[in-house]
Amino acid sequence: MSQPDLFVGIDVVKDELVIHLHPTGTLRRVVNNKTGLAMLGRKLTQLAGRACLRIGFEASGGSERKLAILLDRLGLRATEAPRPQASIAVSVL
Repeated sequence: MSQPDLFVGIDVVKDELVIHLHPTGTLRRVVNNKTGLAMLGRKLTQLAGRACLRIGFEASGGSERKLAILLDRLGLRATEAPRPQASIAVSVL
């Protein structure tokens, strides 16, 4: 039996990451620093064991670099969307 899809949208702000999970509707916020990224990494790794993650985040002028490195190190595939597309996607959700 295949795992259900879980869509993870991450809004990257200079000092904060806002994470929205769909279809659960869960919304989380973590500080965009080493501690917050570690917490996010643990949570995403846990979720990846139960669902097929589809992760997307916005390109935000460099604030997303540490997030991209983390996702790569965890072996989690993600799509980086240019800011205008990310804003449109968030408004649709």
